[in-house]
Amino acid sequence: MALGVVTLIAVIGGVFLVIAGQNEFRQKQSDTEASRNDVIRFYGKNPFPSKGNTDIEVQNAQLIESVGYRGLNDLLRAHDIQPMELTPGRFKDFLSSTLKLMREYASERQIQVDPEFPFGFGQYTGTEIPRPQDVPRLTQQLQIVSNICMTLFDAGITELESVERERFEGVEGSASSAGGGALINAAAGMLQKGQLFVPWRFRVSFNAKEGAILGSLNGFNREAVLLKVNSVSTRSLSMGVSPPKYPFVGQEKSQPADGKQPERLSPNERLVSGGVEPILPVRMDLSVYQFAETQTR
Repeated sequence: MALGVVTLIAVIGGVFLVIAGQNEFRQKQSDTEASRNDVIRFYGKNPFPSKGNTDIEVQNAQLIESVGYRGLNDLLRAHDIQPMELTPGRFKDFLSSTLKLMREYASERQIQVDPEFPFGFGQYTGTEIPRPQDVPRLTQQLQIVSNICMTLFDAGITELESVERERFEGVEGSASSAGGGALINAAAGMLQKGQLFVPWRFRVSFNAKEGAILGSLNGFNREAVLLKVNSVSTRSLSMGVSPPKYPFVGQEKSQPADGKQPERLSPNERLVSGGVEPILPVRMDLSVYQFAETQTR
């Protein structure tokens, strides 16, 4: 009898343990399935765009635009050559005085420049008057040409032969050449909608020694405006110093009393360190950049 009771108790205990184990198994299985579903949902969900991330990126973009782009653009634009609001007649006066200043500046530095050199504005040195709508851009070009030529004169070039500007007056379309063709562009210096900057194109030809060429490049690098030297071409022209083609300021007063010209030195007597320094013909293609005004939102 006692054995039967013990057996019954053992059976009941075993059944209880089996049922408890099954319940625990079912609970673990349910937890595992829930975790598995969570993982499936996690990997199946597209995390982009995340509102938190996009809000931060919008703030970063605004910071870059205000502090970075706007600050840099305003700094560059501060040195732009601004147009002058002149009448065509006043422009002619401004042109005449500017050309005279450049010729005298060159002559004082013993740089050979034709006394009637037009500096790229030959059509307006006579009786022709520009159209009123062209005057603002012409004043910009004239100021830029003056800066370029003064830099060349300060560098000590030997002779200025030609100056070309990007001609826009009475021109339709664009035919601005990066090579040896004419610089023609109806939209020269005009910022179009959406443009951040626009280049003015110029080309200068001159004769100079190597030191003066390097000096001019360094001078352009120090310009307040953003100026880019697109190309420089040169070849050997002559050795030593050529006789001047045009009289310099005060040259007539320095002539010998007997009227005889001073004896020219032979190439061997004009030796410099490393040999005779040649005079080189140089052609430079330049771009001067103008920047758009930043728009506030």
